[in-house]
Amino acid sequence: MIYAKEFTIGQSSQRDKKSKDYFEWSIWIENGELDVSEIDYVEYLLHRTFKNRLRKVTDVSTGFKLNSKGWGEFRIEISIIKKNRETIQMAHWLVLRDSYRSAEGENDIPKVNPKKIYISHADVDTRTAQRLEFILTDLGMEVISANDLESEGSLQENIVSSINASDAIITINSGTENEWQNAEINIAKELSKTIIPMDSIIDSDINKADSNISSRLNLDESYGKTLKALGNQINKLKF
Repeated sequence: MIYAKEFTIGQSSQRDKKSKDYFEWSIWIENGELDVSEIDYVEYLLHRTFKNRLRKVTDVSTGFKLNSKGWGEFRIEISIIKKNRETIQMAHWLVLRDSYRSAEGENDIPKVNPKKIYISHADVDTRTAQRLEFILTDLGMEVISANDLESEGSLQENIVSSINASDAIITINSGTENEWQNAEINIAKELSKTIIPMDSIIDSDINKADSNISSRLNLDESYGKTLKALGNQINKLKF
């Protein structure tokens, strides 16, 4: 997740009394090195399944608190706009537990330096690639694969351009030989890009990560554990 020394993120959650599968939750801003009185407003970008997912809060008396409810954990993107028009970007992993209250520091999802990752995979591994993209996105990475390439220009030109713009390439190999994937790996080698086999950084079944909103609730923390483990592994790599 992404935090900043200027301000601290606070968050709480409570199981909804009307529905055991739902949680009421709140997120707000607390003083850090700066006082919240220096903030003009705060924007919270929620998961894409929310209607009106961009929420603007202007009430400084509550610490710019946003109240909502839902059934899954996800990454919240936060834009703090100060009165001097300076913008501070932060991000927080929403934790859903009964009677939960925390501030920054208790959220144990590791901070990962944002990188641009190219995912190389065969058609048979498309589902796995999508799950990996969800997890990497939750960690704050920018992800691209051949499926995202623009139609203009030749496919090979677009692949070369995309790999060249990436910081590293993660390869998914289920044992099926694929001419295009071999070509992508060779291009990455020629461009001196870091090549990371997926199996070397994640050992869980990521196909259980149904989307980049955790559907596990508090009874099954496998998604959060997968996120934490992958973040720690990525932080060990040099690229």
